[in-house]
Amino acid sequence: MKNKKGYALFIAILLMTVIGVVFTGSLKVNASTTMEKKVYTLEYPTWLRVQGLTKGIDHDRQDLGIIVPKDSTIEIRQTNPNYKGTVKVELLNNDRSKENAYQVGSSWVTATAIADSAVFAKTTFTAEAPTLEYKVDDKVTELPIFKQGDKEADFFEKWDKSNAAFALIGNKYIQIFVPARDKSYLKKMDDFSSINDLLAYYDTLFETYNELEGISFTTDTATDKNVPTKYFAKANIQGGGAGYYGEDHTAESSSSVAGFWLRPGWGGLHEIGHGYQGGFIYDSTFSASEVWNNIFADSMQKKTLGNDYYTEGWLYRGERPFLENLFEKLSYETKTPAGNWDLRSKLYMLTLMKDKAGDKAFAHFNQSYRAAVNEGTINFEEKLLDLMTKAYGETSHYDFTPFAELVHGSMTDSQKVENLYAGNKVVYPLASLLSGNNLKQARKDISLDTKWG
Repeated sequence: MKNKKGYALFIAILLMTVIGVVFTGSLKVNASTTMEKKVYTLEYPTWLRVQGLTKGIDHDRQDLGIIVPKDSTIEIRQTNPNYKGTVKVELLNNDRSKENAYQVGSSWVTATAIADSAVFAKTTFTAEAPTLEYKVDDKVTELPIFKQGDKEADFFEKWDKSNAAFALIGNKYIQIFVPARDKSYLKKMDDFSSINDLLAYYDTLFETYNELEGISFTTDTATDKNVPTKYFAKANIQGGGAGYYGEDHTAESSSSVAGFWLRPGWGGLHEIGHGYQGGFIYDSTFSASEVWNNIFADSMQKKTLGNDYYTEGWLYRGERPFLENLFEKLSYETKTPAGNWDLRSKLYMLTLMKDKAGDKAFAHFNQSYRAAVNEGTINFEEKLLDLMTKAYGETSHYDFTPFAELVHGSMTDSQKVENLYAGNKVVYPLASLLSGNNLKQARKDISLDTKWG
């Protein structure tokens, strides 16, 4: 009888423990608990990297579902005998100086959290998938995770109960690592009605950028094949400037992600665009560094802002006459070479060209450059405006040589001749041909939004 009572008491305690795990929203385990995660692998897109495209390729990482508190440790190893390399395991937070990374192989590695940190494994580009085994204790907390389509109420209920230091939200294009300080804002954002609404915005953003880049998950062209790597966006209080894009992650330089990653602002558009720029931006005669990514960002603002584009968009900012007058001054008065223009004026110039040629011509430029690099037929000393006018002409059947000459852009004589003999229609700013009332009437007749369009 005594043994039966003891057994019943044990069962009761066990049930209470299980209920505690299920309903607290926290991962409560004892010191000997061992967990396992099989890490997916991806194909390494060499055809994109040789072009100079980074596109979040090395951002891709997979959560281990836990947060390790400050000064605590976990033990971890790789257990698949067929996987011969190591796996980079990271303890991440919102302060780069307090993050740790470890190369994990078949032997146990002890990882220590300098601050409350979520644990991630970097995705490998290998045929064999690694498997991670890790020991955790009762100090760890479950990482709240929201995947596109999940119920927001369930997500926040779990996060509220666990009081976790971070959460992770994302879709097939991006993961956003959200500090607890942003939880209240995430519940009621200024620009989005829900997390799913926010992630739908990122769907539109990445689909727009991918289309402009000329890459697709379903293409038959090998060099235009997209890969399902995800951007990783976070906060870093140690970051430079307002934010930055790195090959390993992109971040708002703050302890918060609300300014860049939970709003449809220029900062996020600009940083994500860095992943879509190729090696051609470093032309010594016309550098497009910190400009080319903004072509993508501007295109997204044009799509989403509608009638507010000219007043709310970063390029015009309600200052269209100022930008038009500056273009006129640089082109006609000072005759400053386009390569020496300020970043905003360069973007204005390149946007005029892209909008006239069309998005398909812009995508064709990216595709043809990528194909040439992969074929080994590209001359890396070629001038950007040579490459652009050639590709634009092939698709739009417009000759942009006179426009490039107007802005004192650097082109070779051979490319000018090639463009001439292609027989394409010459394009030139209307304001260079007409003035006064004639210009005003012509702009109405052909619906030009900007003086130099």
